[in-house]
Amino acid sequence: WFQKMQDFGVGVDAVIYNSLINACAKASKPCKAEHYLQKMTSAGLKPDEKSYNGVINACAKEGAVERAEAWFWHMVASGCKIDI
Repeated sequence: WFQKMQDFGVGVDAVIYNSLINACAKASKPCKAEHYLQKMTSAGLKPDEKSYNGVINACAKEGAVERAEAWFWHMVASGCKIDI
């Protein structure tokens, strides 16, 4: 459906990307979550804490702790607000 939206000229914004990333996290698919985060940045959109948290959660659910930590530090470096 994502491709169909683009084919019909529907504007894809950060909310849509964050929804896709979150869906990937719920399905324990960190590679797909990372893919959509990268597509988001390639589209000129800036990931926010929701974007990064989705990818971090996807990695953590799969037990990829080092990958989750790497994304956490990437989020810190990007200047996202961190609320622990």
